[in-house]
Amino acid sequence: MWPSDDEMQVFRALPYRQKLRVGRCLARGEAPTDPQMAAAAVELAASYQRQDRLDAVAYRWAPLILLVCAACLAISAIDRGDELSLIINTLVVLTSVMHFAVSPATRPKNMARALEASRRIAGFTS
Repeated sequence: MWPSDDEMQVFRALPYRQKLRVGRCLARGEAPTDPQMAAAAVELAASYQRQDRLDAVAYRWAPLILLVCAACLAISAIDRGDELSLIINTLVVLTSVMHFAVSPATRPKNMARALEASRRIAGFTS
């Protein structure tokens, strides 16, 4: 779920609930108010920005393509009367929508704004 990086010691030390909070802050473009969580946000945002271009494009656009395909298949399942296919494709659509709602990788401008604000709160110089 999170990018793996050897330099993410502060982020890895956080409990899972706080990791989710940091991820949500990055997705919204906000900085956490706690300096330790802000330092973790800096690490996480920097690791996302260090990803190569292909990974960044895949994290951003693959769920959208999956959403469109699954929606088309769900509509087709309604026509055929295939309940199992409808349920599976509806779950794929909902999962893709949730990915857009919570993943910082889908909003690079918000992540950049949160990175700068988190650096100020954590006391890092830019």
